[in-house]
Amino acid sequence: MFILQTTAPSSRSTSKLVRGLVFVFGALVLIWLNAGTRLSCEKATVGSGGVECNLSLWAFNAIPFQEIEVHDVRGITKRAGVGGSGDRGWGGAAVEHLVFITERGTESLGYFADQFAGDWQKLDTAVKQGKRTELVKEHSTIEFLIAHLAALAALLYGSRLLLQTAAELKDVADVASVSSASRPD
Repeated sequence: MFILQTTAPSSRSTSKLVRGLVFVFGALVLIWLNAGTRLSCEKATVGSGGVECNLSLWAFNAIPFQEIEVHDVRGITKRAGVGGSGDRGWGGAAVEHLVFITERGTESLGYFADQFAGDWQKLDTAVKQGKRTELVKEHSTIEFLIAHLAALAALLYGSRLLLQTAAELKDVADVASVSSASRPD
């Protein structure tokens, strides 16, 4: 007779697993929110003769991890508030959105592009003249260091918890397979 013995992971390993995942996820969000942002616009090399704009995000201001492109840009403007109503954002600051005007209508690239809304006239002039322009938004050195050191610490701690949990679960699986293999049929 074969009896399968299983051992469930302890609540301690489950707790470590959850904490590890939360720390790793939190570190990734912190890196994403503090990414350096570059917005470049240049005359399209092929196609309708419009301008192509590219928004890229850089982790640690060195590693590109996300790019968004808008094609056939004819102009750039800004819109105040959510839905253009002039609503205020967190802390009472006025929210401005950068809007790309294309042949298909208007496009907004979200939070990271909105950081350049204050320079919309410079961008619009460059787009209408077909000139290459690039704007870069980086956090101050102290913000950069604090955010990225915190993210690195959270990533290392979370990874350590995940590795410990994996080792504990492997030990539980090894004990279960040894005890089931030693049972007579």
